[in-house]
Amino acid sequence: MAVSAGREYRSTDSIYPVDRFIYNAKLIAKALLILEKMWKSSCESDLAAYMILIRSLCNAQKADIALEFYKEMVHKEMGLDMSLYELLLTCLAGCGDIIGVQLVVDDMIRHSHIAE
Repeated sequence: MAVSAGREYRSTDSIYPVDRFIYNAKLIAKALLILEKMWKSSCESDLAAYMILIRSLCNAQKADIALEFYKEMVHKEMGLDMSLYELLLTCLAGCGDIIGVQLVVDDMIRHSHIAE
């Protein structure tokens, strides 16, 4: 058992919100650092790197940053799978970014992922 903020919890218990926030922040920082190192070494970032980054950003409710990386993926003509589209749409809607939701849905229609 460990103690966090004066409370005991087991490793099987859910992570407290503050711990989850710190954990997500570390994941995002690592993902951004890897992406930056790839760019500096003239290594083109691939679909997997962007998908990991967008997934991390959505898990941390950083919809605005996730949307920017999504736009970059669209510009580079990289495809997303449906699970990532769903995660991105849920994140954008949860953060109240209706314009971002509409942008992603329009892209999904344009790329024939959903019917009009």
